[in-house]
Amino acid sequence: MRVIISLMVLLGIAFPAASQRWRRRILHQSFRQLGTHAVEMCRLHRMPPDELIRRVSYDQSFEYYLKAREENKGLIFLTAHLGCWELISTTHSANGYRLNVLVRPLDNPCLDQWMSEGRSRFGTGIIQKTNALRQMLSLLKDKQEIGILLDQNVQEKDGVYAPLFGRQASTSVGLAAIVMKTGCPVIAAFIMPGPRKGTFVINMSPPIRFLESGDRKKDLEVNTAAYNRHLEEAIRKYPQGWLWGHRRFKTQPGGGHPYV
Repeated sequence: MRVIISLMVLLGIAFPAASQRWRRRILHQSFRQLGTHAVEMCRLHRMPPDELIRRVSYDQSFEYYLKAREENKGLIFLTAHLGCWELISTTHSANGYRLNVLVRPLDNPCLDQWMSEGRSRFGTGIIQKTNALRQMLSLLKDKQEIGILLDQNVQEKDGVYAPLFGRQASTSVGLAAIVMKTGCPVIAAFIMPGPRKGTFVINMSPPIRFLESGDRKKDLEVNTAAYNRHLEEAIRKYPQGWLWGHRRFKTQPGGGHPYV
């Protein structure tokens, strides 16, 4: 019960004008979405690539990605734990565009191995959290593509406070720091339900312009806030798809948090 109350509090922060009935419905649907994601991961281990490509498509925004590739640099995908997020990298790789994703190893080694096998079936590269920065910089130097999920809470020492749903959210500065160093373009990419049951659509943004003032600290804060705005926009479009169970606002300025 405490978990449900905490999640309802979080939905109240994100959607203060929504009714309790609406929030309960979104919460219920978000749990169903997690079940759908689990089923899709199970299917992924045996699914042939042509079936994956048939079920997961790109919309017209794919042209932004193709345009960004013309810069002939490395490319960074900004995404979140939204919908069946694992299908973004696997579908992209199945289409011949290898994507390397940053992941945190699961606590259960057997489950972690099972997840890695599913993720890498069609060529997706796995970037382990240990020594991740060096790996990502090396991949980008080789003009490869990497994917970063930026929607999770980090300790204060590892990030900056950037607005998310009107509240300060401790957010990793890793993405902004990488772009500052490499100049690689960033595209926001999210997976949404498709027109038919069991289908999905990947939507991409135009390259996100990196704002530079010469003040490194300020630039990290400003650009990380911009990335959070893209995350918030996607979550507002598909609120039942986000991982509300993650304690996104656990780290707060001055301590304390909104969870029960």
